[in-house]
Amino acid sequence: MNWVALIEDVLQNPPLAFDPNRQSLKAWVTYCLRDRGFKVVYAQEADFAIDLQQGRVYVKTGEQATDLNPEFAWIIRDPATNQMRIIPPRQG
Repeated sequence: MNWVALIEDVLQNPPLAFDPNRQSLKAWVTYCLRDRGFKVVYAQEADFAIDLQQGRVYVKTGEQATDLNPEFAWIIRDPATNQMRIIPPRQG
C-alpha cells in the first residue's frame, strides 16, 4: 500500500473527529498521523513533514484546491462535505 492510501485511510477513520472550532486542520492531521504511528516532524517551508521509508514528504494543509504548490503534498479538506483529499507532490 502506498503512503497516499495509508494517509487517506487514517483520515477517513480518524481517532478523533475534526472540529474546526476546536483545532486547526494542521493540528488535527498531525495528531491523527502521530496516533497511527507516523513520524511527523517540523518543516520550515511546509506545515510539517512525514518521514517514510521512501524518504521525507513535505505536506501542506488547506481547504481550497487552488494555486497549490506542486513541490508539496497537500491534504485538502472540503468544508461542505468534511472529506479529505490527498494530493501527492509532483515527481521530478
